[in-house]
Amino acid sequence: MKTILEILKCVVLDDERAPLLKMQRLIKSRPELLLVKSSTNPDCIIDLIERADIQILFVDMEMEAMHGLEVIRRVKGKVHIICCTAYNNFASEIMELAVDHYLLKPMSEEKFNLAVDRVLVNCGRKKSLEPDTSNVPLDILQTVGFRTPGKNAWFYVTLGDIEYIEAGERTSTVYHTPDQAGQQSSASTTVAFTITEMEQLLPAKYFIRVHRGFILPVHRIREYSVAEGIKLRGSTRKEFIPVGDKYKAALEDRLRLLERFKKQYHEE
Repeated sequence: MKTILEILKCVVLDDERAPLLKMQRLIKSRPELLLVKSSTNPDCIIDLIERADIQILFVDMEMEAMHGLEVIRRVKGKVHIICCTAYNNFASEIMELAVDHYLLKPMSEEKFNLAVDRVLVNCGRKKSLEPDTSNVPLDILQTVGFRTPGKNAWFYVTLGDIEYIEAGERTSTVYHTPDQAGQQSSASTTVAFTITEMEQLLPAKYFIRVHRGFILPVHRIREYSVAEGIKLRGSTRKEFIPVGDKYKAALEDRLRLLERFKKQYHEE
């Protein structure tokens, strides 16, 4: 079964280099996780959690700059927390702070995976998207993962950054805004899904198929011409995207609905 992954963005805080490197390796082994930053600086990680959409914090306890318990108190309720420590004397405090999991160093990959699975269950992400789902519960700001051609390779993108999707023979090419963090330098990525599979997996609230070879985010439609097709906003593509006869009625109904909504919104 082919699925798209709802990604959990995570950060790692530890004042020792070796545990940081091990945690980076473990995180990269889980395609559901996207490592945003690892650091020895507590203030840097706390600030990032305050500003960015981070879901998981892996945090050491015994750190010189700031104790892990203080870090947890400052970010409590804003992020899921997995404690990582070589000491087993913080159990009562950690229970009071309601952290998601407690890992003793040196941790095994099996224990790490159990902790991650618990967080996935806690935040409702441990599930599979059926291929015939036409309206999956994803937000336009959600980061998702698509498998790419090749073994264990994934492409991560925020749904709102997708400009359009074009069909290949047995794949699709996702044209997207380049990642500002530099993770993706290319504006297009080939994924191991047919265009029909992409249509089934993407949220119908935000995406619409307009041609046998194209899927578009509705918010990117700037101009529609029956004769020429669709002009996109915020895209490097300058040419019109064609609209197939089979998809024309659904597209026009969708655009009329959007116009009515805009008119009602402005009147209010």
